[in-house]
Amino acid sequence: MTQVAQKYKNDGAKLDNALANITKEGNYLLVLINSILDVNQLEHGAIELVREPFDPAACLRESVDILRPLFGKKEQHLTVQCGCKDRVVVGDANRLKQILINIISNAIKYTEAGGHIDLRLDELPENRYRFTCRDDGIGMTEEFVRHICEDYARAEDSRVSKTQGTGLGMSVVKGFTELMGGALSIQSKLGEGSTFTVEIPFPAATEEERKTVLRPRQEREELGHEYVGRKVLLVEDNALNAEIATELLEMVGLRVEWAENGKVGIQRYEASAPDEYFAVFMDMQMPVMDGVTATRLIRQSSRPDHDIPIFAMTANTFASDRRRCREAGMNGYIPKPVSVKNIEEALTVIEK
Repeated sequence: MTQVAQKYKNDGAKLDNALANITKEGNYLLVLINSILDVNQLEHGAIELVREPFDPAACLRESVDILRPLFGKKEQHLTVQCGCKDRVVVGDANRLKQILINIISNAIKYTEAGGHIDLRLDELPENRYRFTCRDDGIGMTEEFVRHICEDYARAEDSRVSKTQGTGLGMSVVKGFTELMGGALSIQSKLGEGSTFTVEIPFPAATEEERKTVLRPRQEREELGHEYVGRKVLLVEDNALNAEIATELLEMVGLRVEWAENGKVGIQRYEASAPDEYFAVFMDMQMPVMDGVTATRLIRQSSRPDHDIPIFAMTANTFASDRRRCREAGMNGYIPKPVSVKNIEEALTVIEK
């Protein structure tokens, strides 16, 4: 990333675009890694879904945004249509995003340069939502369609043999879709393209839950003035992850100080003046001292700012991990891949 900064040091617009693409591609690689972990968890029935209010249309848009660098590389034509607006439902938004990213990335991989990919979200009766991904790619044989949801299934085709992937994407899609009480259907014809359809029931959110999701933009901007220019402590052991997180935190107006593990984070906190840090962004799994232990030590401190807002930042999105965060005294949870939107939403929980 330092090389990128040197290359575009005199062109701010190109630098911003390059950093954004690096972040998105890093987020996509994280999705691939999570697929491997999720298959094992699904097979052992160890995944517990999270119930939280979210906007299905926003979930689709965010999934597409993560994958935009891949669309751009192949100069594919993308259309996105949402048949519902300002709907707030209750369910596991991060797992839904994994479903969508896997389906869309599959379409990107198996659609040639200049091809077309159409995405659509529709609201159905009885609180069901249908996500459709249609492409004019290479298509699949009937035999392969029957086995596509098996672990490590990949099409044998010279045009995609060098394509990045694990062969686990559709296995994850099927597993999460069924875990949510939904259904996956696949239609494909060799040489003509494929259509993936996911239908999942999501109960409607309460009016209070709707307000937390559909907060007016101006209200968020007013809240933003409170943290612009404030200093936060980022505790993250991976240097590249820390660099990406720093870029995102600075994009919302924060100043960032980095600590490479929980122990160093505690040392920085104890050496700081009370209220010097506006908040702490804490990775969960770190050597020397993990995020849960570090959070508990901060909460047990006799300092007047022992109640400083602390947000977990981790790729583990299991409900049990969220419980551990809450039990340790964390104020919120930011799932990886981290986005500016997730950071801004987390900051809204800080009381004025």
